[in-house]
Amino acid sequence: MAASAIALEIFKEFAERRAAGAGLKRTRLAFASFDAEEAGLRGARVFARRCKGEPCGHALGQRCSGQCLPHPGGHHTPADTPEAVDPAAVEALLNLGLRFAEDIDAKIL
Repeated sequence: MAASAIALEIFKEFAERRAAGAGLKRTRLAFASFDAEEAGLRGARVFARRCKGEPCGHALGQRCSGQCLPHPGGHHTPADTPEAVDPAAVEALLNLGLRFAEDIDAKIL
């Protein structure tokens, strides 16, 4: 869940920048969140395989949404609780995501 929250915060930041006229110039971002990643990236792999080459801007590709495999049993691990998430790690990942998109847009990467 922390990764989904980080992605949402990155989305919000870039949406605010765009609304203020300071958005990315050459890069279009698409945000997705998948379930069952601990079980082998199943959701992401199914999405990538079924949507290869399709733009994801319209509701993440309606043909692909809902076609990912369901998680067979519960959530994460017993130790995976909100209290176990290190706020400094969340902040570092948030900043990394922002810088990564900025560097791609600036053609640094």
